[in-house]
Amino acid sequence: MRGEAWLRALKPGDEVIVSAGGWSSRRYIHRVTKVTAQWGGTLYVGATAFDMRGRERSGNAYTRDYLHEPTPELREEATRQALVATIRKLAERERLEAMPTQTLKSIADLLAPKKAVTP
Repeated sequence: MRGEAWLRALKPGDEVIVSAGGWSSRRYIHRVTKVTAQWGGTLYVGATAFDMRGRERSGNAYTRDYLHEPTPELREEATRQALVATIRKLAERERLEAMPTQTLKSIADLLAPKKAVTP
């Protein structure tokens, strides 16, 4: 759909892409949880309210979040960002120093396949 028409057609359970405001350029895949007629139409994604232009109703213009139509490209971007964040968290949480050398080599080979790590 073009313009804001897709926003007006949303109903609870529909998928949207939320882009985080501020310094972040992160995108997240979420589902609409509620749609109300208040204030000319309000979409809720969790506890966050958005207007019918896809702008978060709270916060300032710099830090507010925005809704986007879930195109294949934005879904791919959001999925990649989520996977990168998950891998980073796991790497920080795991004690890499305690892992066997072969496991570390396998991880290094996956992360840099063109420069396979050899002892």
